[in-house]
Amino acid sequence: GQKVFEWDQTLDEVNIYINLPPKVNSKQFYCKIQSKHIELGIKGNPPFLNHDLTSPVKTDSSFWTLEDDIMHITLNKRDKGQTWASPILGQGQLDAYSTDLEQKRLMLQRFQEEIGYAIAANYWGQGICTKAVKVAVSQVFKDIPDLVRLQAFVSVENQASQRVLEKVGFLREGILRKFSYVKGRVKDVALFSLLSGDTHSLQTQVLIFHKLNLVETVPIQGPLWVESDQIDLCHRSFYLPTVR
Repeated sequence: GQKVFEWDQTLDEVNIYINLPPKVNSKQFYCKIQSKHIELGIKGNPPFLNHDLTSPVKTDSSFWTLEDDIMHITLNKRDKGQTWASPILGQGQLDAYSTDLEQKRLMLQRFQEEIGYAIAANYWGQGICTKAVKVAVSQVFKDIPDLVRLQAFVSVENQASQRVLEKVGFLREGILRKFSYVKGRVKDVALFSLLSGDTHSLQTQVLIFHKLNLVETVPIQGPLWVESDQIDLCHRSFYLPTVR
């Protein structure tokens, strides 16, 4: 039959993606998310979906957005870490083997995270990035007790960014060939990692909170960015202040 939706999941949430008819706007559409039920469709027409969910969700932090004729529904799992075989009860269930693989993938997320950073050109060469990443790394292992591995992907051409990671204590594990697609080019990427046991040498830094402006204040899939006039650094699980 016709595919109604696509979906994926993390430890905390389930994401559903639905292709809508062209030129449908948010005023024409409705979506009702209940603890164990979802109904959505175009007003005045039969619903696209009207089904029970596989497991309960938190309705106060579940939401939907509509962009480029694609509806994105984010369901916040009530039972964090639970693997869903399907968003819709009794439909499109993963088989036992696929469910096991999905469970292992989600469990891996619990133990590893990714860090990324950027700094305005006016502040290059002042050691700001190195100080900031040191603080961030030290804090994130405290904030996430289960975290074992923090990793970073850096273009092989970006030597300055690689030096930042090496100064902090990250180990360069190798090159991922033709791994990243940037500005129309497929590029090689250097993979760096830092394990929880590697952070004993990090020195405590003095934090100065400096003009923080959150770009997003609602749950989103992927990293959250924190901005200051000096440095931007992203991570799913923590916010970074400017460091002096």
